[in-house]
Amino acid sequence: MPGGVTAHLVINLGALAPAGGWQVSLSSSNPSVASVPSSATVPAGTSYLQVPVSTTPQCSNTPVTLTASSGVTTLNTSLTVTPPPVSYLGFASSVKGGNPVTATVMISYPACAQGLSVSLLSANPSVASVLPSVIVAGGQKSATFVISTSHVSTTTTVNISATSNNVTKSKILTVTP
Repeated sequence: MPGGVTAHLVINLGALAPAGGWQVSLSSSNPSVASVPSSATVPAGTSYLQVPVSTTPQCSNTPVTLTASSGVTTLNTSLTVTPPPVSYLGFASSVKGGNPVTATVMISYPACAQGLSVSLLSANPSVASVLPSVIVAGGQKSATFVISTSHVSTTTTVNISATSNNVTKSKILTVTP
């Protein structure tokens, strides 16, 4: 799951909680990445409870183990907090060759504190070139970059793409003479 969002851990007792409820102790192997309350009580007469898991933005996949202990049994579950995926790639659809194009890439959630690198690719760099990546600053959700174009003798289309967390957004740029 992407960092910076709240997930839910479901505690299922398998039977109804007794009068007064059933207390469960909770912990995280890495609370700076995914935190849970120290305990939760399944209400009397119910068998489950959803507990919030707060995550922080990450620059790479970060595994975390969440532990729930009822005094009778202890269970672990794994959660991987991921960088945000690309959600949008935008720029003018057409440009006269030789002119630069300003593009914007957006990610689904804020970037990690040190900034998130988004990979860029041009299918035809001799016509429209991009740097290998652009950094979305820490806490931000977008960054701009420049697509440099060359003069062309015939109208040429070039696929430009941006990738983060194995999600790619692409758009066609038409370069005209």
